[in-house]
Amino acid sequence: MTLPEQLKVERPLDVGEVAEFLRIGRGTALALLQKGEIRARKCGGQWRVTLDALREYLAACDNAPKSTPRGARMPKEVAKS
Repeated sequence: MTLPEQLKVERPLDVGEVAEFLRIGRGTALALLQKGEIRARKCGGQWRVTLDALREYLAACDNAPKSTPRGARMPKEVAKS
């Protein structure tokens, strides 16, 4: 039995597909899944991730640095604001 096209589009992705979608390495994708940073399930020992979970992860990403590295100084124009 073949899946209808709609179900093929909505099917969960594996680690390799997650890496490709996010344009990161497979090891990095696996680490994100293992840390729970991306909502996912293990099925038969393999990770499965929905597109909605990847979209949630991307929406939650923030480009702003959480803190400055030890010994680093903020630029003067940033420190004044």
